[in-house]
Amino acid sequence: MTRARLARRCQKSSPTARPSAFAASHRRINATALTGHTLLLIFAIALALGWTVMGLRALPGMRRTRPLQPGTGDFVVDHGATASDGCADASLGQPADAGDAALHHGASAALRAADASLPRVTVIVPARNEQFSILHTLDTLQRQTYPNLEIIAVDDRSTDDTGRLLDAAASTWPATPPLTVLHVQTLPDGWLGKNHALYEASRRATGEWLLFTDADIEFHLTAIAQAVARAVEEGADHITVPPTIRTKGLALGAAVTFFTYNMMVVFRPQAANLDGSKVSMGIGAFNLVRLNAYEAMGTHKAMAMSAVDDLDLAQRLRSAGRRQRFVPGPGLVEVEWYKSFSDMLRGLEKNSLAPFGYSYLLFTMAMVGCLLFYLGPIGGVVWGLVAGSGLAAAAFAYCFAWLTGLYVWLGRLAHFSLGWLLTLPLGVCLLVFALVRGAWLTARRGGIEWRGTRYSLKELRKHAR
Repeated sequence: MTRARLARRCQKSSPTARPSAFAASHRRINATALTGHTLLLIFAIALALGWTVMGLRALPGMRRTRPLQPGTGDFVVDHGATASDGCADASLGQPADAGDAALHHGASAALRAADASLPRVTVIVPARNEQFSILHTLDTLQRQTYPNLEIIAVDDRSTDDTGRLLDAAASTWPATPPLTVLHVQTLPDGWLGKNHALYEASRRATGEWLLFTDADIEFHLTAIAQAVARAVEEGADHITVPPTIRTKGLALGAAVTFFTYNMMVVFRPQAANLDGSKVSMGIGAFNLVRLNAYEAMGTHKAMAMSAVDDLDLAQRLRSAGRRQRFVPGPGLVEVEWYKSFSDMLRGLEKNSLAPFGYSYLLFTMAMVGCLLFYLGPIGGVVWGLVAGSGLAAAAFAYCFAWLTGLYVWLGRLAHFSLGWLLTLPLGVCLLVFALVRGAWLTARRGGIEWRGTRYSLKELRKHAR
């Protein structure tokens, strides 16, 4: 080996040559860590801005919202005259379940004497294969303290005993409030079944107000009286009352709790109480609409193929300049929305895509955004601390403060238990899974299948608003 070659080999193995290689490696690692910290901080700041905007948009409506309470609402007669200082006053001191008879028959003397001055309300109850719930719903309607009432129940092509039970109920029904039973045998082209049933019943209504509801709802005795009172008091054309949802099991409870919370934060139904707002909200369990407003917006014929007819109804009323009110009333209207989480999975197959106009792009963006928006604050604090970014951790903590604060405020309106806040991460994942599953099945089937009827995706998109 020549002296020159030996010198070059020694130079390569010399310790003095190593620091440059190590330095380059350290620089790459540091650059990667810096990039990671920067991206984390950018995400945290963006999320903080998002929660600030969402929170500030949600709060005004929440502040404007005045909940109703069972048995405590004044009833307004003839645009300002008070007929009864609370529909349940005659049964004060009695539990609601123990005082039903007194509340129904004895407490409403002043109201019943004022029948002529009270607006007539027609309650429309569509029912398809609801043999296990329809009679209980009708019973709670028959017990209403509101005196000027009529009920129209629609058997919508049921294949179980719903129609027979309705006919039997009508044969023994008391004179007041009157009950009319309609039987729909066929579904015309271009209609969803429920929308068609509601429309057919509305054509036979004699009331100045229409109350669209469902066949599995339990009404508190004063529910309709208080809703009409609020409508008259505020000069509203549309009152919607979100139902108290009864749930069984952790999975269903977590998913329903998050569903309600997300609706209040993102869709802001409470903003419907702000007259200058463009936000609208309708809920199928309790949509009380002035008849002339309903006819002016085109009735259900204008939304014959809408899979979210309650939301569409509210949007059309708002677009027509009608005054709306979103009125929480814990315990006034109750429903067991689904019996289990598996039932919820099946139920959401119908309308996973409907709020997004059946656009898979909008749907995907919404699902990704939902996961980042809600899970980010929860896991971001730990992520920021582990990554050594105190500023990012602080930004995520700020987001979590908004998340918790809005939940507490919502709890005051809807009587949410604070304990369900702990299940919010689970609820996010379960609801997103349910919606994604529903959207996937809609794509695979080329449409939706609901209560024995198939509707093509092409047809649904054609009629999407």
